[in-house]
Amino acid sequence: MAEAGEDRHGGVCDGWAISARDRAYCLFADRRISLLARRVAVTERYAIDQLEQAPAIMAFLVMSGRINEWVFLEKDYREAAAKGRKLPRLMAALGATYPLRRIHAWNVRFATCRVIVRLAACRATVVAQAMPLDTDLQLAWLHTLNRWQELSDEWWGWAVARLGEAFRTIGGQGLDGHERLDRIRAIEGDSDALFEWVVAGNARLDQRWSLERASSHLAAWRKALEREMGATASTPVDYGPLPLESEVDGYRFIALRTQYALHAEGRDMNHCVASYYPKVEAGLSRIYSMRLDNRAIATLEIGPDFGGTYHIVQIRGPGNGQPAPEVDVAVRAFLNRINAAAFQSATAWIDKRRMTATEAFRSARREAIDYRQREHALLSQMTLHFRMEEVNVRLLELMRRNVAAEFDEFARDIILGAPHRGVDP
Repeated sequence: MAEAGEDRHGGVCDGWAISARDRAYCLFADRRISLLARRVAVTERYAIDQLEQAPAIMAFLVMSGRINEWVFLEKDYREAAAKGRKLPRLMAALGATYPLRRIHAWNVRFATCRVIVRLAACRATVVAQAMPLDTDLQLAWLHTLNRWQELSDEWWGWAVARLGEAFRTIGGQGLDGHERLDRIRAIEGDSDALFEWVVAGNARLDQRWSLERASSHLAAWRKALEREMGATASTPVDYGPLPLESEVDGYRFIALRTQYALHAEGRDMNHCVASYYPKVEAGLSRIYSMRLDNRAIATLEIGPDFGGTYHIVQIRGPGNGQPAPEVDVAVRAFLNRINAAAFQSATAWIDKRRMTATEAFRSARREAIDYRQREHALLSQMTLHFRMEEVNVRLLELMRRNVAAEFDEFARDIILGAPHRGVDP
């Protein structure tokens, strides 16, 4: 056990450093952030006070990209502190805006660090007015903003302000635990549906819209699109070898192949799956409705891989929520069944191609053999013809010379098949 004034790693430190390190470790809920905060807290005497006043400082240190080397983490903090020990100047040196000091230490986690850093790009007044003060609402706000940070600054600023306004409204309604949780989930579902609407390129931004009004515009757009679909709404997309309906562990998977089916699924599940029809039509996506007791409980999107197999793109429950773990198990079993069938089909295709290639090789070999036999027979005939021509020339020569003895001997050798003077019979 380390003695007083000595740290657990063998180094010597003062009593204030031991206290600062323990305070930093207890400050954050994320243990990884806590371990990093312990190193920062002992860089100087007042570092722990600044971390307690503005825990978001840790998010900017973590996102510096050098968290794997303690010396750089401490160096970054010392360089920022050298530009001003007062909290506003310290935060400015790290790239943080002053309203971010109100982010609770419990909400500074690895999963929220990127969002917190992105908030520094918004106007300080917008962040100050939008940020919920309740710890749970603030964490839900940060998690909900996580998807929106991928979009442009215009959409990001709108999401920060309007989602913050919606979550702050919950805090002032005096709801109990279950009602409060239901309202948080409803806002998260509306946010995800609007996000998909924006990503699909169908939304038109009006900075004055509240989250509720934007959701009503989304619902109106869906209804108008259903009216405009007309005859093409019921034209099914060919899913090829994929099953149109399958059952796994009591869950039914129904292929959504028409524009109308996708819109109905989006209406029933309160998400924007209808906007995926162009991807389905182009063959880039295949979507299934997952049902239990004839009730839709999740929507599955799978995408094609090379070789005829598929992978999971996303699984969404009502309001774009996360489905239960048993739903995920059934989805993976369904995907394994699809890929097993695709593998068997690919194997059968390869076997067929192999048999076709083998038969073609054998046929070509037979043709080559026949050709060689015909060629050999032809060459034999030509050779015999040339030999007979040579024999005829020899006989005529002997007749002209009137050499009867040699003529008789040569003719006898030809008839008996004996070689004579280099001429084969």
